[in-house]
Amino acid sequence: MSKIFLDLRHIYNHRAVCPDYEGRETLKKLGMDNYLKPNTLYFDRCIKKSGVECIFRKAQNGLDNVECNAQLLDIKPFPVKKITISGFCIWGTFQEDFILKGCDGSTRKAVARFSDVIWPLAFKEPYAIGADKKMCLDRTQILCEVEWDGNQGYIYYFTTEFPFPKLIKQILFPDNCFMHIFAITIEN
Repeated sequence: MSKIFLDLRHIYNHRAVCPDYEGRETLKKLGMDNYLKPNTLYFDRCIKKSGVECIFRKAQNGLDNVECNAQLLDIKPFPVKKITISGFCIWGTFQEDFILKGCDGSTRKAVARFSDVIWPLAFKEPYAIGADKKMCLDRTQILCEVEWDGNQGYIYYFTTEFPFPKLIKQILFPDNCFMHIFAITIEN
């Protein structure tokens, strides 16, 4: 399988890594709290875990992730059999569909289910019931640990694999401002 690490920088609209983490009290006064500590999230290098690979990037303006609000990402047409989406949620656990638009006009759905940045699903399982229990059993995987405003935090990944590759030209992100995407890896 061939992998492509999508470059999301042109649709980044949020900063997670605080440029001056030690001065975050000033940022909190401006209503901007909860930042990742620098040097706990590494940019421009391949992060690998359990056969999953991704690359976190940072735009020149300091933005480093996509706060989902129905962005449309154009990609060079590529036959996608497998897609891995990396990120986290704030204020809870969410499952959303990413719509992959094919060159032939058809669509596919890739699921992303992420836990709260500081509260992995595995920690919630003893307290979960019903649909929440199923989400815990389908566990989102932890990709890496980060420091989130003085607490241990996590970036997760979720992989969707299709039965056969399909030529994809666009990815439509969900409309959920609580979901933050840092990297997407596609494979054929």
